[in-house]
Amino acid sequence: TFAEKLRMHKVVIFVRRGGPNYQGGLRKFKEAASRLDIPIHVFGPETHMTSIVGAALGVKANSRSFSCASHNGTVFVDSWTC
Repeated sequence: TFAEKLRMHKVVIFVRRGGPNYQGGLRKFKEAASRLDIPIHVFGPETHMTSIVGAALGVKANSRSFSCASHNGTVFVDSWTC
């Protein structure tokens, strides 16, 4: 299956969602990733895209702190350190 291929290649998914009903959308992403056992990091509109890209690349942002743990369904806020 596609999920097996994602796991085989150690793909980690980063999702940022905003707009109407974004909380429900983020919840569905987390539930699907948990069900399929795929690592996912889920962010709301409070997190800047540049912070998310930095987290995915494993670099630090300017004076922010955010956890980069690889947990299924983890919701992050707009601050990080890796």
